[in-house]
This record gives sequence, C-alpha cells and structure tokens, in this order.
Amino acid sequence: MSSRATILVVDDEFGPREAFRMLFKDCYRVITVGSGKEAMAIIDSEGDKIDLILLDIRMPEDDGITVLQEIKSRNPEIEVAMVTAYASVETARDALKYGAIDYLIKPFDRIDAEEIVRRGIMRRREQRESKVALQRLQLVNNALLGNAEQACYEDIRADAVITADTTGRIIMMNKVAEELSGWSLEDAVGREIDEVFNIVSGKTGRRCRGIFEKILRAGCIVGLTSLTVLISKDGSRRTIADSGTTVCGKDGAIIGVVIVFRDITEKIIMEDELIKARKLESLGILAGGIAHDFNNILMAVLGNISLTRREVTADTGLYAKLFEAEKAVIRAKELTQQLLTFAKGGTPIKSMASIKELITDSADFALRGSNVSCNYDVAEDLWPIEADEGQISQVISNLVINADQAMPEGGVIRITATNISIDPSRIDGVVVEGKYIKISISDSGVGMPREHLQRIFDPYFTTRKSGSGLGLAIVYSIVKKHGGLITVESEHGKGTAFHIYLPASQKEIKTVDKPAKIMALDTGKVLVMDDEEAVRSVVGRILEHLGWEVECAEEGSQAIEAYKAALNSGYPFDVVIMDLTIPGGMGGKDAAEQLRALDAKAKVIVSSGYSNDPVLAEYRQYGFSGVINKPYRIEEMIDILYRVTHSDSAETESTGFPNK
Repeated sequence: MSSRATILVVDDEFGPREAFRMLFKDCYRVITVGSGKEAMAIIDSEGDKIDLILLDIRMPEDDGITVLQEIKSRNPEIEVAMVTAYASVETARDALKYGAIDYLIKPFDRIDAEEIVRRGIMRRREQRESKVALQRLQLVNNALLGNAEQACYEDIRADAVITADTTGRIIMMNKVAEELSGWSLEDAVGREIDEVFNIVSGKTGRRCRGIFEKILRAGCIVGLTSLTVLISKDGSRRTIADSGTTVCGKDGAIIGVVIVFRDITEKIIMEDELIKARKLESLGILAGGIAHDFNNILMAVLGNISLTRREVTADTGLYAKLFEAEKAVIRAKELTQQLLTFAKGGTPIKSMASIKELITDSADFALRGSNVSCNYDVAEDLWPIEADEGQISQVISNLVINADQAMPEGGVIRITATNISIDPSRIDGVVVEGKYIKISISDSGVGMPREHLQRIFDPYFTTRKSGSGLGLAIVYSIVKKHGGLITVESEHGKGTAFHIYLPASQKEIKTVDKPAKIMALDTGKVLVMDDEEAVRSVVGRILEHLGWEVECAEEGSQAIEAYKAALNSGYPFDVVIMDLTIPGGMGGKDAAEQLRALDAKAKVIVSSGYSNDPVLAEYRQYGFSGVINKPYRIEEMIDILYRVTHSDSAETESTGFPNK
C-alpha cells in the first residue's frame, strides 16, 4: 500500500477537481470524482485509506451537507473540508456542526488550501496513532491487572512503559523506558513522573508538566501532547509518540497510571525528508520548463551575437564587445544549468576536457563583487578528463562560494590542481586505483567543528541560518557521478580545505581543425527541427553563413516527411539537427528512431535547452551521432558538424568548445 496520504476531491466541475489534483499530486495520492454517489462508492471500497475529503458544498444532484452526513455515518474518522463559493459561506460554516474541519472558498488560495489539507491529514494520522496507542495501553492494563508485568514488557518490547502509583511516583519502568529517558529503574523508582519523563512541546519548546494529573482527570486513554520531545537525563532529545491512561483494579478503583511511548525521531526525519524531496521534485519540473524556454531565448541571442561577431574584424572595439556579450550569455546558460542540478541533479553529459581554464573562470565568476581573491597554482601539464563541464564548473563555484562565505572580513582562497596517482589504501579504498586530477580549494576562514565534518555532505545539513543545506550535497553528488571522490579537512577557527579527485582519461583530447578550414571543407544539406521559430531562424542563418543548404521543420512528423522527400529526390540530407523536446508534438527521440529506420546511415544531432531524459547523456544508445546543448555559439556548431560529417560511423563525440 502507498505510504502517501490520500485525498478524495468531490466536485461536479472539472476545473476545480483538476486544480486540486495538480496542486497536490506530487505530495499526495489524489482521487477525483464528480458526485456524492461516486464518492460513496470510493469510501465503501477503500475508506480506511482515505485521509481527507475536499467536498463541494453545492452540486446539481447532491447537497453537500447531506453528503457530509452520509460520509460521517459510514466512516466518522475521515476528515472532511468543505469547498464553497462566496454565496454559500454561511452553509459551509454550518457544515462545521456536522463534523467538517474547515471550509475553503472558491476561487481558493493555494496557501490556504495547502494548510487545510496539511491539518486534515495530520488529524487523520493522529487518529490512527491513537488507535495503536489504545491497543498498546490495553495490553499493558490487562497485564498489570494480571500481575504479569514482565510478560507485558516482553509483548511490547518496542515501546517504553512507565507505571506510577496513585501519588504519581514511579513504581516500574521497562528497559526501553530506561534507555530513552536515561534513568535506570533503580534511580527512577519513587520519583515523580515529571522528573523522569521530562518532555517539552515540539512546537513551542515549553516544558509539559502535570502529566499525572492530566491522565487522572481524563480517566481514559489520552494522547499527552502533539509532537512531544523527550529530554533524556544526559540532555539528548528524541521525538516521541506518547499516550497514557489510568489503571484500575478488579473492583474498578484507580490503582495507578501507565504511560506508553516510543521513539519516532527517525520516522519524523524520514517524513520531513520525503516532503523536501517531493518539493524538490516539483521544483525540478518547474526548473526544467523554465530552462527549456530560457535557453531557447538565449539561443536566439547568442546565435545572432556569434553571427554579428564574424562580420566584424577582430581588431575592432565592436568585436571585443560582442565577444564579452557572448561570454555573458554562456555564463547565463551555466547558471541555468546550476538551477537544474540544484533542483533535479542529472546524469553528466561528458566530453573530453582540459579543466585548467574551467577552474579559473568558474572561481573568478563566483567571486565577482567579493572582497575575497583567489591564488592559483594549477599544473601546466594536467591530464585530460571526461567530464560534464557545466557540472564541474558548478562544483568549483559552490566550493569557492562556500570559502568566500567563511571569510566575511575578506581573505585569499588558494586553489591548486595537480596530477596524482592514487593507491586506494591511502583514502579508504573508495575509488579505484589509477590516475586522477586533484583539485584543492582551501580558505583561512572560520572552519568547522569536528563533529560537523561527518555530516556536511548530507542533504539539508547547514550551520548557516540562510543556507539551504544543498550546495555541498550537490557537489558530492556531481563528483560521485564522475567516478571521483571529495574529502574535507577543517579546524574550527583555522580554515577549511576541500580536495576533489577526478579520474584522468586515457584518451587524448582530439584537436579540431581551425574554423576557417572547416568552413571551406564542410558544406551540404541540413534539416533543422525545432518548435521555436526564433531558434529555427537563427540556426538557419548560422548554417547558411557556413555554406549549408537549410530546410526547417517544426516537429518530428514534419521532419520525417521532409527526410523521405529528400531521399526520394536523390538529394538527401547530410545531417539532421533535432530538438529533443517538442511540447505537443513528436520530439527528437521518436523522430530519430523513425529516421534511422528509413536510413540506417542517417546522421542526427540531438539538441536541447533541457531534458530529464537520459538521451542527452547516452545519446549514442538512441541512434544519435552527436549532441549540442542550447544555447551554442557558431564555433560549437562548426565543431559538431565537422565531427559528425567526418566520422566513419554514425557515432561521434559531443561538442563543447572552451570558453575562450
């Protein structure tokens, strides 16, 4: 069964149902129906799984109050919130008398809706936990009445149990209670419950006193507090679920109280992490859409700048300005990639690279406007690596920013990069033996306490009030995905040093002919498929400037028809450049598969502003000959065209011109 809470939306209009579904689908299981009759069928079939119902108060065939009463008669534990238009607010308020927990006014505010849903699901969870507590307490009560305390403790060994007499002084504790409270049974016997069972509210932090009196007044099973924190004798804190009840003798007289509790710290942490992960997933979807559109816009800007730069001589001031503008757009692209990696991660799109200039460019860019500077000691003969330059740039940037923040009064960051051969025994055998590039980034800032070093790469762990706790987690993830290792040294008050080990490649970086020579050699016929008119226009002008004959298509089916026609005419396309993602149409992945079925020798380049699809990282497996990420400069287009057209097979490397 799914661990996600379930929401049932009951509304006769599709619009509100879909709005609720889209709002909550990433965090909860959402069921939508259009009538009270359909709702009852769902409740009858899986009522125990439903946590909250969002019920429209006015539907053509159903009165919301009547449906509410029917729901409560069938399953009184299901929480219900009414959804109403302005005209029926009074009716919605009346529904509170029949068991609704709240009401939401159409058109609803997102924050209000999220709060009502959160509160309703929390109440439902507390109901379920109370049921479990009742069963446990009943077991304890029966055992105490039968003078079988030891059997009781054996039966519920996962729970902590404390029993007290009618004066509120402890008479018995089991081993779990001893471990959680930090008190031994010998020391605890005879002490008041509040002294040993030291709890505070997880919401306010205030001490919860009078536990014994609260249980006596209730005379039945009670949940002591919502989200309780138990403070052990040694000061450690644990989140617990707790409940208590009176214990009665055979004559019905109260003979004491019993408290049963269990450690739910890990459960709460996991739930919080799950919520964060789902929020991050939603952010990733949003970031993907933004990046796709933003990079298409950048493609139009960068393409036109690249074309214009080639129309002026290199010794003019205009050329220098265009070159700087070009570099700024590339930085914007890299920032977009950082957003994507932050939100979603991603498989590296690797190419052969020398990272000397990448290190200096990334660090300098990260420190713009800062009172901190960099001191570089980068070996001239660094071995090449196979890496995603955008992701490695983000690693350098994040670590430099981290060092910058550690020195608020200013200072110098030292960055070194050297070749190193690693024996796994030197670093706990967590990487394979071989040649590596070692990059060290050190500062003389505030440093970190020793106890923090084991957790700094954990997601959401941060010691800064304004920090997200994701920067170093992303760094760790990127380095691991590159088959590398990152370690840290730090001493409080004396600074921090991060050491990155990236595997060196046995391959050589292939030299590419100078652009002028390639332009003279490479001409032919190319098909460009992209749904954005601005992208088709600028890419077409770039290709025509390079001497290619260009034809364009908006989506996959048009591209396939154009390719067929060219084949039949005896004048086929030499290269096809395809956008991977086409909203509402056939994208590059499916279109490339059909093209390869038509022509096994088809050379297809995949292009994208963003995609979660593994196609970009493993493009060869999907029949593509190369990959180029938007936005790209004219030199990158020359590079990829040369690689594809001069390859003996349909397989080649991805392109990635250095930023110079």
